Amino acid sequence: ACSYVVPHTFSTIRPATDADVAVALLTNGGHAGDLYQALFRDLLAELCDLDMPQPLGPADHPPVVDVSSYAGTYEREGQRIELEDHDGTLVGRVITTGPLAEIVDHPVDEIELTAVTDSVFVTRVEDETTWTPLVFYALEDGSPYLHAGLRASPRGEDQPG
Repeated sequence: ACSYVVPHTFSTIRPATDADVAVALLTNGGHAGDLYQALFRDLLAELCDLDMPQPLGPADHPPVVDVSSYAGTYEREGQRIELEDHDGTLVGRVITTGPLAEIVDHPVDEIELTAVTDSVFVTRVEDETTWTPLVFYALEDGSPYLHAGLRASPRGEDQPG
């Protein structure tokens, strides 16, 4: 549940209904995904005797995926993700846009995506331990989207599909 809308901003709630417990985390600082993994894993184990599943990360043997169809610019309010195919690997930038760009420490993060499946990838921002999943998909009308950090971004209309 990592969010890129404002780098380092993160919020989540995880209910454990069988134990009548809900744990919430609201942060406005660095390494939020790492904090979430460590804090929630310990709290849910202690309070509810629950084991959180391991977070998504790269496979030991990542699949070979033709990434050329995923290259392009995906944009929504406050963020643009520009991806390029570099010899079969998706690399690019996550760019904070609009008024938020003026107040964040790092409005541009360089990323490299690692395939988990043919449409699910992971990336990790510098100095983070936790991987962020990115999912490529199309709506019923064929419109391509990228789901990253729990937010959907459509691919620009001028991009090949």
